[in-house]
Amino acid sequence: MIKSRYITAHEIAEDCGIAKSTAYTLIRAMNAELREMGKITISGKVPRAFYEFKTYGGGQ
Repeated sequence: MIKSRYITAHEIAEDCGIAKSTAYTLIRAMNAELREMGKITISGKVPRAFYEFKTYGGGQ
């Protein structure tokens, strides 16, 4: 299966073992950070690379 460039709340919830509502909260926070950086965001999704950096890459 080919992974999309964007990760959804369902995938984040599954990956972290959290509720989908909590995953949406995380997505909103990450999208806010991306907007501050001048990036275009999509509601309910976040770039997979950014998510992986923030969770596994030591993002501060």
